[in-house]
Amino acid sequence: MKVLYLLHISEMHGSTISILNLIKNSKDKIEPIVLIPKGKNKILESLLYKNGIKYYQCYRIPISVVPKFNSPVKKTAYLIKLYIIKLLYIIKLLSIIRIERPTLIHTNVGVIYEGYRLAKLLKIPHIWHLREYQDRDFKWNFLYGKKYFERMLEKSYVVCITKDIKKYFNLNGPKAVTIYNGIYNNDHITIEPKEKYFLCASRISPNKGQEDVIKAFASFCKNSSAIDWKLIIAGDGEKEYINYLKNLTIQLRCDSNIEFIGFQSPDDVFQLMKKAAALVVASQNEGFGRMTAEACFAGTAVIGRYIGGTKEILDTIEGYSFLTILELTDRLIEISQIINTTIYQKKIVNSQDIARKLFSIEQNITNTLYFYKLALHEK
Repeated sequence: MKVLYLLHISEMHGSTISILNLIKNSKDKIEPIVLIPKGKNKILESLLYKNGIKYYQCYRIPISVVPKFNSPVKKTAYLIKLYIIKLLYIIKLLSIIRIERPTLIHTNVGVIYEGYRLAKLLKIPHIWHLREYQDRDFKWNFLYGKKYFERMLEKSYVVCITKDIKKYFNLNGPKAVTIYNGIYNNDHITIEPKEKYFLCASRISPNKGQEDVIKAFASFCKNSSAIDWKLIIAGDGEKEYINYLKNLTIQLRCDSNIEFIGFQSPDDVFQLMKKAAALVVASQNEGFGRMTAEACFAGTAVIGRYIGGTKEILDTIEGYSFLTILELTDRLIEISQIINTTIYQKKIVNSQDIARKLFSIEQNITNTLYFYKLALHEK
């Protein structure tokens, strides 16, 4: 089985890490080819080369979303540019298909339409991997509207990374399934003594909720027992917004207890998670909540906003949920009082047992390859 994977970014974000875990660990069962954007980030290229995975590059990947414009002229110019990128991408994709003759095309995100269209034209089975709500989490506008997108999904095989995303796009038929991301292998489990810090690790932006975490932590610091506790914020983002958050910590008089450590590699984040008292996931609408699942493997408690994909994971593991800043403050206090106790340890062990069953790379490969066979069988 030769599978052509279409990726939309070269950075090692959650969607890229998840599909790479699938590709790397199923090479003995499939022949993967990957199309990635040509960019400055060489990490993905290096990993593909290191693992012997054949890949092609395209200068621009068409993302089928439309920002909000105040001017019709600007919108028209944007659409003209987008359709030119689409045409060039189709030409590139056609040349790859003619050379490689894939038996199946797997589009890694919902915002790339061209894999679906060419697969239909050439009668190649197509898998559409939905990892985002698009409008709810990234505030994107569907190029032709949500209803049009849903009609395309109905004619494709679709993998949703949560039940909530599957429900959001009204996917009820047998050609749509929920397969959770593969985070780590089953044996990638650890529990280490905890230190007095909370970790917040994600891209720094308003929709990721770092501002709420800072405000809750500032309230937490008013407790006499919280003097030597820290909040570590890992991740990159717009410099202006990061400076805004740093100024906020000064205004709230908790700057000496908060560290902004910038972008960290996945391995470095995992090391930080292992010793953190808790990982705080404050995203407004997380498609899956990869960090939430990673924390289970790292043997760390999760405090997550009770919404979207994070809610779905929290409902299965023994995590801690919040919706308001006050509730988040209460969860921080609660965790600080039980770390390194048998109560804390028992919750962690139970969460790890669940994570192995639902979020392991093994389950992801088994379920995805079975779904591939269904698509090929129909052909």
